[in-house]
Amino acid sequence: MPGISAVCERITGLVAGGPAHLGPVTALDFGAVSCSTPLGVAMLETDLNTLVPAVSGISDLALDPAAVELSVINRQCGAALTFTGIVRNHDPEASGAVVSLEYTAHPDAGRILDDIVREYAREPNDPNGEVRVAAVHRIGHLDVGDLALIVSAASAHRAEAFEICRVVVEEIKAKVPIWKRQHTAIGEAHWVGLP
Repeated sequence: MPGISAVCERITGLVAGGPAHLGPVTALDFGAVSCSTPLGVAMLETDLNTLVPAVSGISDLALDPAAVELSVINRQCGAALTFTGIVRNHDPEASGAVVSLEYTAHPDAGRILDDIVREYAREPNDPNGEVRVAAVHRIGHLDVGDLALIVSAASAHRAEAFEICRVVVEEIKAKVPIWKRQHTAIGEAHWVGLP
């Protein structure tokens, strides 16, 4: 049976580059398990074999959708799915083709993202059933085709996993203070999503 430190180390690997490159450490404590990780991992425990992470983070490194999805899969969940937001080459507000963008986050963005993810995650002993959620958002410079947002959800049944994933994506887009500056092929740049 793995120890808590081994579980924490596994979860800090959700962003490419490894634990040493993940940025500021956030410590969250839920029940019997607490784990300080750069991704802000909130863990709820019923026993060491049934840890339920609500994983969230802001990263300036490339995202790994497979690792994020693996963080929500367990034996109780019959459905797991992942939304991947990808930088596209066009936008209705852009003059011409988009070639890159920069995401900038408010200092509270990570806390707000954590709050959203924890709101929808449920423990295995919850009367409505277990739901596992993970979300990671990129910041910094991204080129067309780079991954900007990964949200994974898992539950016993597919309908709930689909709905939770959709709702978490919409909540992130509406509430997390992250803004993008788009750069076009003709050299123009403009901000999107400013308050």
